Amino acid sequence: MRSWLRHLAASDRLAVARPRLSLEFELAAVATRLEGRQACWFPEPGGHTIPVVAGFTGNRAWMAEAMVSISRLTRRTHLMMSWMSS
Repeated sequence: MRSWLRHLAASDRLAVARPRLSLEFELAAVATRLEGRQACWFPEPGGHTIPVVAGFTGNRAWMAEAMVSISRLTRRTHLMMSWMSS
């Protein structure tokens, strides 16, 4: 998932919210506002240390793009492993 988030950030499809947004209303409001346009990284939501990511599968095109990326990575890994074992 980290590589997908890096990919979204590089293509200007990842917003970073200000730290410590309220888990009750603010986080959902920001995620809803960005829905389908950008994913959002929430550092320290509600003061917690574990970040939250919303909308990283924002639309079907993103899902297809992620699947193609995973497929290519899997194929490269398989080829490399085959090469290393021969």
